[in-house]
Amino acid sequence: MPYETLDHTADYGFIVHSDTLEGLFVESALAMFKEMVENFEDVKPDKCVNVELEEETLEDLFISWLNELLFHFEAHRMLFSKFEVELEGQKKLKGKACGEPMDKNRHEMVIGIKSATYHQLEIWQDEKGWHARFICDV
Repeated sequence: MPYETLDHTADYGFIVHSDTLEGLFVESALAMFKEMVENFEDVKPDKCVNVELEEETLEDLFISWLNELLFHFEAHRMLFSKFEVELEGQKKLKGKACGEPMDKNRHEMVIGIKSATYHQLEIWQDEKGWHARFICDV
């Protein structure tokens, strides 16, 4: 299982796992949108948005990535179902998020995630791969 949800008062938490750091960014974005939309499998990856970010730390890059995706949801009502990430070290990201505008007749929203936060944020690597714990404001 690439992710699990955490019980957290008034917020929504995730622990995500991946073999690679790039995969961790992808799986974290997938986890967020899978929890937001009941019928996630119906979100078609028809329209793509390019994302380029540069931050001072890996943690900043991770949170900026997730919040950039949430910005596109809030501003353009975009639901994403496919992600690509390339990292240059741990401070630069070039990525792509593909999806479609939310259609209330086709997409059933479960939770409204407002932002990814630094609260209890942890990113680590061990013998099993890369892992992230993060909390989202709902």
